[in-house]
Amino acid sequence: MDDKLESYSPRWLIYAVALLSGLALGLTLVFIAWNNALDENKREFSFEASKIREFITYNIQVSNDVINTVASLITENKNLDDQFFQSSARGILEQQHFVEGLFYSHVQKNRR
Repeated sequence: MDDKLESYSPRWLIYAVALLSGLALGLTLVFIAWNNALDENKREFSFEASKIREFITYNIQVSNDVINTVASLITENKNLDDQFFQSSARGILEQQHFVEGLFYSHVQKNRR
């Protein structure tokens, strides 16, 4: 009779193997879900970062155009008065909201 009992695996060993298999499968599924969520967040972040990069690049290009326009305005109008500059600057600032301000200072040479 003892030979019969020794040939069968104990019941607790079957439960332990089933429990460990279930834990391994559960951890594998959690790991796969975690990686999928992480990949989706990386994709979304990359998309948002590229949109922001394009927006900043566009604003820098427009700022450069504004600087060139103001430089041309000052170069072409030697007798630039404050009222004309103020109206031009106001127009630029109203059109381009990311430009914070424009400053113009007239320097005169002292003749002695």
